[in-house]
Amino acid sequence: MGRPAKWSKRQVVDAILYVAATGCQWRALPPQYPHWNTVHRYHLTWSRDGTWEKIVDRLRGLVRDPEGRDPDPSASVIDARSVVGTSTVGSSTRGYDAAKKVSGRKVFGLVDTTGLLLGVVFCLPTCRTTPVG
Repeated sequence: MGRPAKWSKRQVVDAILYVAATGCQWRALPPQYPHWNTVHRYHLTWSRDGTWEKIVDRLRGLVRDPEGRDPDPSASVIDARSVVGTSTVGSSTRGYDAAKKVSGRKVFGLVDTTGLLLGVVFCLPTCRTTPVG
């Protein structure tokens, strides 16, 4: 259904990775990439349907297998950090970490023993939850 795609999925992924690497706004994508709205729509769709998680899981397995490790890790490490919120982050989603004197959000990263990403949780610095597998 619909018209044929004008841009390849590879070009869309490259544009998403460009935004992630540079931190630029979606509307500021250079002209060699697809229109920002197309790229943003794909990103939202893939974020909501779990595509990014499937990609990370598959890549993790491809890295661990040649090392003789089980593709599914049996141990993990939790890392936490406070991230400074920009001026565009609203006060309703911003907290204050008094120990580090940072106003922003708390980020918990779960990695396997080789440092490959398993999961990420964002919350206010005052939240007491920890990520679970």
